[in-house]
Amino acid sequence: MMKPFLGRLIMLVIVAVLVLIVLNQIGVFKPQMSSYPAEIKLLKNEFVTDAIIFRNEALVMADQGGDVTFMVEDGERVPQGSLIATITPSESSQAYQPFSLSDDWLIDMELIEQEYTAAQDQLAYLVKESRLSEVDPVKVQLDQLLTIRNAYQQSSGLVPQETALATEVGSDGKIHVTAPHGGIVGYTVAEDDLLYNPFNIPLIDYNQYKVKQEGQILRRVLANQPFIRLVSNRETYLVIRVDETTLKQFTLGRRIDVDINGQTIRPVVTNIFKHGKEYGIQLTVLEEYNNDYNDRTSRITVIPQQLEGLAIKTSSLVEQDKVMGVYVLKKGYRSEFVPVKVLGFFGNEAIIASDNFLVSEGSESVVVPTVNLYDEILEEPNQ
Repeated sequence: MMKPFLGRLIMLVIVAVLVLIVLNQIGVFKPQMSSYPAEIKLLKNEFVTDAIIFRNEALVMADQGGDVTFMVEDGERVPQGSLIATITPSESSQAYQPFSLSDDWLIDMELIEQEYTAAQDQLAYLVKESRLSEVDPVKVQLDQLLTIRNAYQQSSGLVPQETALATEVGSDGKIHVTAPHGGIVGYTVAEDDLLYNPFNIPLIDYNQYKVKQEGQILRRVLANQPFIRLVSNRETYLVIRVDETTLKQFTLGRRIDVDINGQTIRPVVTNIFKHGKEYGIQLTVLEEYNNDYNDRTSRITVIPQQLEGLAIKTSSLVEQDKVMGVYVLKKGYRSEFVPVKVLGFFGNEAIIASDNFLVSEGSESVVVPTVNLYDEILEEPNQ
């Protein structure tokens, strides 16, 4: 009687052990870990900042002061020689005090030279020590400093905007102001328009000099006082300043999105220069936007990066044997490490390649299977 009973007991124990092993394998006794499906999303990095706007333009004035009559509409494009305004001369005891460019507004070139020399020495050291993986960031810094050095060497300082002086007196006794070249007429002028020659973009110390005032339309002027801007073309330059972390989102030659005056435009990153702990970025705009010929400053939204693709949370990323990947829940609640290729980071999310991607192994390219759409990803696998 005892032997059959013991046999059944042993069988029950064996079955119970096997059941426990299976339950453990499927995660019944493991702490519950949160997960989410990999989905297609459009992610973007964006920030709001102030832009200073530079243009190629001529500042037009007359050799006599008086009452101004504008002959064309603000924002109208005119050919060279067009009559754009007349001035009815009047006597005035006032004299116009011309705006002058001060060296105080010039970036500290001595400091720039010191930084440039230090970067050259660092580059030479890295090459000598064969630390080639560290070379590229130093070369980028040299290029950013070289932008400023080259501009300064061409001018030895700030370059004033082009000016044109009208002197012709018509048969009606009025000063006839004509366009010195073709362009877009702008009647909103400010005292410091002379400073905003595009050539000066990397040379201005933006901590020392701020845009002085909002522009205004002048109906009465003094002799030699600029009262018309003639914008050469629709090409404008938006200049913004960013810190080193934000700078990493920008690449020379890349087109980005900018929201300005209720419109979205796509300027190109055409210049990056270093000013101390900050960086200046020049965005060249070749398209029209609202009030593009008048604004000197504008509050804009900058979107340097956006990407649509398979999205995951950055908290899911882990490194295993020097390979970046995530843990994917498979059938039976098993978690399996799957390599990934990150295409872009956007805050606490990232866009990755889906289905598979290529890696180089020697002279060959190898296809690596990766995360698929709707795969269940562990949110925090390290916990």
